[in-house]
Amino acid sequence: MVKILAVIFMTLDHIGAYFGAYLSPNLYLVLRMVGRLAFPIFAYNVALGYRRTGNFFRYGLRLFGWGMVAEVIMRWARQEMGAESHPNVLFTLALGLVFIIAYELFTHGNYDRLVRLELIQDTPGEIKLPHQYRFNLGFEMKPHLAMALGILFMGLSLWAGWHFETDYGEYGILMIFLFHQALKKPQEDQFKTALLYQSFFHLMLLSLAYYLHYFQVLPEGFLYINDIQGLAVLSVFIIFKLPERFPQPDQRPGRLQKYFFYLYYPLHLVVMALIYKYLL
Repeated sequence: MVKILAVIFMTLDHIGAYFGAYLSPNLYLVLRMVGRLAFPIFAYNVALGYRRTGNFFRYGLRLFGWGMVAEVIMRWARQEMGAESHPNVLFTLALGLVFIIAYELFTHGNYDRLVRLELIQDTPGEIKLPHQYRFNLGFEMKPHLAMALGILFMGLSLWAGWHFETDYGEYGILMIFLFHQALKKPQEDQFKTALLYQSFFHLMLLSLAYYLHYFQVLPEGFLYINDIQGLAVLSVFIIFKLPERFPQPDQRPGRLQKYFFYLYYPLHLVVMALIYKYLL
């Protein structure tokens, strides 16, 4: 349900972004405000996906691969609508995953991961007993080397988000990382931690962006933040509280459900481009 809401928020945001000239100023503002809730949900799912995936390299390649496919389609769609084109959000999500991996490498000094395995056969009474096992990639490295590589790739991921101007850029990468940190807490503390981290993060960026732009220390757009971006903090309530109110069965998503966003993301812009070209 939360992912579906994110897709709806994203679609409304893009309607405002690409058809704003045909909308009233108030409606445009409402659509853009609602759209601030979309990206944090995707960011949270990347942080959650890192913890759940059995192969984070394959997960990252999937994000980059779909990003390349989507980029070709979305550049055409944006060109048809006369909109500025920049690398799509899937690249930002992939860079956020790289940042998390690099941070874990920096803090742990090796590639060890903890994975959660469950018994194949349920125990009597439908009670599942989780077990923890440690595995690595078959090699270890010296802590100093691991720390150096971790810092290097954290810096490279932030630089890539800024230099290539990916959607949400370095702001999005750091948001993914903050959700990753919140998910390390016990489940009962994750909501409060995420709310605290995201609130402080946006307050700090709003203040920093204002002073940097006011004194012209950095160019406009260095930090992806504006007057309404702080509304993204409200997504924390949707992410953590909505599943409590409307619990869903805990089961592995099907293939269509797994790849729905990857397909919908570029295709909905194609539909918008066709509407723009032939109806407007």
